[in-house]
Order: sequence, then structure tokens, then C-alpha cells
Amino acid sequence: MSNCFRKAFCFIALFFAVHTLCAHQVLIHVFSLKTVHSATVNFSRGAYSLWAEGAEVAHFAQGETVKILMEGTKMRVSFQGTSKLLSHFKFVGEEYLNNFKVGVAGELRTYEDNLECKVEGKSFVLLNRVELERYIAGVVESEAGLRAAPEYFKLQAILCRTYALRNLDRHAVDGYNLCDNVHCQAYYSKSYKIPAILKATVATNGLVITDDKFDLINATFHSNCGGETCNSEDVWLTPLPYLRAVKDTFCIKSKNARWKKVMTQQQWAKYLSNLGVDKSLDSVVNEEVVYYSPANRQFSFYFPGKSVKTTQMRNDLKLKSAYFKVECRNDSVYLQGKGYGHGVGLCQEGAIQMAKQGYAYNQIIRYYFTGVFLVNLNALEFFKEE
Repeated sequence: MSNCFRKAFCFIALFFAVHTLCAHQVLIHVFSLKTVHSATVNFSRGAYSLWAEGAEVAHFAQGETVKILMEGTKMRVSFQGTSKLLSHFKFVGEEYLNNFKVGVAGELRTYEDNLECKVEGKSFVLLNRVELERYIAGVVESEAGLRAAPEYFKLQAILCRTYALRNLDRHAVDGYNLCDNVHCQAYYSKSYKIPAILKATVATNGLVITDDKFDLINATFHSNCGGETCNSEDVWLTPLPYLRAVKDTFCIKSKNARWKKVMTQQQWAKYLSNLGVDKSLDSVVNEEVVYYSPANRQFSFYFPGKSVKTTQMRNDLKLKSAYFKVECRNDSVYLQGKGYGHGVGLCQEGAIQMAKQGYAYNQIIRYYFTGVFLVNLNALEFFKEE
């Protein structure tokens, strides 16, 4: 058997050997935006054991509850009529399907698989150790919403999987893989509301997006591009061949396609002054700084003798996007914009419309990402080893 034929045969075989991916687990910091001093854990499905200092401390049946309270430099863990002071412990699921509910400051979330708790300063952190594909389904439900065509859920699963695997060491210094907020990917619970999300995750099990060197891409996405996405270097300085600007007519009638912000002329003048723009020079200057209507995306706002990045203005003024025009009406300045988000990569609302119109997930991915490949993770690992 020739080497090329052997590789092709192995590629096909590995493409369908997706069940091995269940061995992949990720460690996610949940409730990461909260400072946690107390929590309750209810075991809602399966059975669990409590492990601390390398030994099994207790066993829990479905329906039992544990209370955790920060006390000094340790956590007081109360259960089954007793309590223990611990600095690090784990709840380990003993069956194939194990779910638990965590309550923190009035917010209740449901997760799968295992939970780790450890002291960090004067509070403690909650870490969900979960199988990769179960995590992906939870992310899709948190990121994609609940009303979309199945093809959209499939492409979102592929994006989230690619992003997670590319960024597994993002919080390595903190002792876990990823956090549960938009700094990494939103992950607010297990997936349970929409069966189509679980089906989409299973249908795309192990699929990731790579560039022409079989490296995982930066699978970035945003809510709405306003009709035109950006090159990566327009926002983040580094040019990437697969993150190229594309025209997008699919999103222009969607919810987040347009926005408006109104300021007084005095507020606008003060902001420009802080940027170093003198608005009081003459009538020509006044005209130029209160009327700005680009035909397409611009990445700098050009004032007389000065330019300012539109991304900076977006951050300074808390705008939904850096794609906008400026118009003065009476004593007010109107910033009228298009889109929502950074504008790089996949436009979610555009992709949703494409899926509704019958485009397949691979077509949508290749529309927004240039020169990419869909590869099964097992096959990717095989070729990396070669």
C-alpha cells in the first residue's frame, strides 16, 4: 500500500471514528464574573462522590444537596448532617450521565459531569470538568440563542469547538482551560432547552476548521456586520488570510443591523477636544467634524489635521460597532451605525438568514472564512503526528 493511499484510507477511517472524542475533557471556570463566597450544589441526575486530599469523603444520591460557605481561609462544606473544612475538593460523577445544579447569589445553573472547588484568596472558584462535546452543546445554547435553523446550530458547534481547542491554554496560568463569559465563550448551562442543538453537536462531532496548513483557525464571530465584515488587521492589527472582508447582504434586515446614538453638540465637542481636535477653529472645521458619511466601512475618522481609529471611538463612546456616520441636527449630533460587534469573521445574524434560506453549514462557513477546510479532529491529530 503506497504512503499516499495509506494516508487517504486512514483519513477516511478516522473521519468516522468520532466516538473517541468523548475522552476529551475541558476545565471551565463557571460563574467567573462573580466573587463567590457561598454556593449550593444539588445533584439532579446520577450519583456523585466527594473527593478531597486524594480520598473519597462521601457519596451522594440524586436529589441530595451540599452547601459551601467561605470560612476564613477554607470552605465549610455541609452535607448529610455533617460538615468539613476544605481548601480544594471535587464532586465526581459516577454514572454515564451526571447533572448538578449550582446556585450562586440567587442564580441557578445546571451543568454536566464534574465540579471542582478551590479557595482563591478570600473567595472560592467553581470549575466544571466536562466532556468536550457536552461543553460545546452548552456553548451553542448560550451563544446562538434558541431560534435558528439546524444548519446554523451545526456551524455554531463547529465554530465553538474550533475556538475552544485553539484556546485551551488561554487560562493555563489560572489553573483551568477557559472561562464561561465572552472573554472566552459564553457557557451558562448544559444544553437542555432545544433538542436541535444537541442533535447538531452530535452531527458535527469532532469537526473543526483549519487553514491550509491544517492549523486551527481563530474562529471568531460577531452579532451583525452591518453588511460588510472586516479584515482581521483592521481591528486586531495581525493579518490572517482566512479573515478577509466580505460583503454580506444576508444580515442587513436583521435585528442588530442598525443602531443610533444621540449626543448634544456640547458633549460631542468635549469628546473631540479630549481627542485633541479643536472644533472652534472656523465654520469649515465645524462642518467637517459634525458631518461624516462614508459609503462603506472606514477604519479611521479623519478630522482636520488628525485621524482617530473608529475602533477607539467605539470603545470610548460605547457604540455597538465601529461602522457609523455622524450628522448634526439642530443642537444634537446623531451617530447612526450599522452592525453589532467587531465585524471580523462570521456574522451570526447573516449566517442565521443563510441557514433559513437553505444554505448548508459548510457553505456558510466558507462564505465568511476564506480558504479554510473542515477536518475531523481525529484526522487532524493523525496528520499532525505524520
